[in-house]
Amino acid sequence: MKKIFWLVPALLLLLPSPFVYSQTSYLLVVRGGDSYFTYTPSSNFSPEPQIWIMFKKGPQGVGAGWENRNTLAPGQAAWLDRPVAANEPDRIILTGVRDFTISWAKLQVMGVSSSLPYLSVLQDANKFQAFYVYNDGRGNFIATGIGPTM
Repeated sequence: MKKIFWLVPALLLLLPSPFVYSQTSYLLVVRGGDSYFTYTPSSNFSPEPQIWIMFKKGPQGVGAGWENRNTLAPGQAAWLDRPVAANEPDRIILTGVRDFTISWAKLQVMGVSSSLPYLSVLQDANKFQAFYVYNDGRGNFIATGIGPTM
């Protein structure tokens, strides 16, 4: 009987916990202009449509009130309190994305038509777009929400 008493709690530890899989998201700010994004109808990452936003890593954090945002060059990103570290991803993945088209000419993106306002912001070097993201440990920041625009 004592063995069963200890076996049940031990087995409960092996069951998945909702807290094990939860991720905390943080605000990552991207300056528009030179960020590169691509649309993928589906991939090994997700069967849902996705946008992958590639960025360069900025020199410092943008500040809690974004007061240092202009230290980011077009296409760069940073956290509020620090730059994106060398060992952190340089892309954001948004899943389940629809309602936009990309126009091409001579193998170059010529424009984006979208009802997704953050894509327009990413094309303007004078604007900044924030995303709530977490690091999936596989080389990606996964967006859990769209943050403010400035």
